[in-house]
Amino acid sequence: MVVYHRQTLADDMPPTPTPALPIEDLLVASNDLVNAVCEPVAALGLEAPACRILLALWESDGLTTEELAQLLGAERARTEGWLDALEGADLVRRTPQGASVRLTEQGRAIPVRLTDSCEDRFGTLHSDLVSFRDLLQRTLHHVECAATERRAA
Repeated sequence: MVVYHRQTLADDMPPTPTPALPIEDLLVASNDLVNAVCEPVAALGLEAPACRILLALWESDGLTTEELAQLLGAERARTEGWLDALEGADLVRRTPQGASVRLTEQGRAIPVRLTDSCEDRFGTLHSDLVSFRDLLQRTLHHVECAATERRAA
């Protein structure tokens, strides 16, 4: 299989073929990138999922604990543990029963540091990372659907 990437030099030139990466390689690359970008959060003694929570809230403040657990692909209890750590570091505030989780002023500053770190280290903008994440999520969804259809057949 050959995948084409967008040509930036001239629109009339044919796209340059690039060998397709196996999905496992994309997942490893994605995790490596997230871990590198999340180093400032690790410096606070927090785990990488806490970084993902901060980034998710930066994009959409006020998510519920359940929504965050779904985004992380984690159990609610584990997500609550990460939220406890974030709340202890004064980075988020939760309403009773996890109705919503909001960034504090300190919490809003962390994603800015993360995206600056990303731009400095990789020359990649936050919007590029969001696009990459969305592409991976759609790809995984299609892979899961295909696997479900094969099992059902």
